Amino acid sequence: MKSLYVCNTSSDFISVIDLCEFKENNKIFLNKKSIDKIGPHGICKYEKYILTANNYSNDISVIDLQNHSSTENYYIGSHCNDVKVLNNIAYVICGDSNSLISFNLKDKRSLRQLKCGNLPHSIDIDKRKK
Repeated sequence: MKSLYVCNTSSDFISVIDLCEFKENNKIFLNKKSIDKIGPHGICKYEKYILTANNYSNDISVIDLQNHSSTENYYIGSHCNDVKVLNNIAYVICGDSNSLISFNLKDKRSLRQLKCGNLPHSIDIDKRKK
């Protein structure tokens, strides 16, 4: 089955869409313990996981694709909008802090912060040119 994963920011879940049937097969709920909103917004695939950049909780979530459970959350910065991964480094755009933050997924720590203009919203990586 080919699936599409869609962030539902206000509802705090990821929709799993079956592309053959074109219907929602599952929901991955990110907010299981707290009344505080998470706000998944940006999403990308990394090895056997998907990562979400979370607007309201200022972190990224790592979700296991096998069992669709949120495994870990890491604080990144104010108002995370989007995330992409290259060579085990997550690059996260933070809208309120106007920055790009690199986060080492193996060591589980922030590496650098780069100021990048007002209200950055999305990011992409040219994987061919690295």
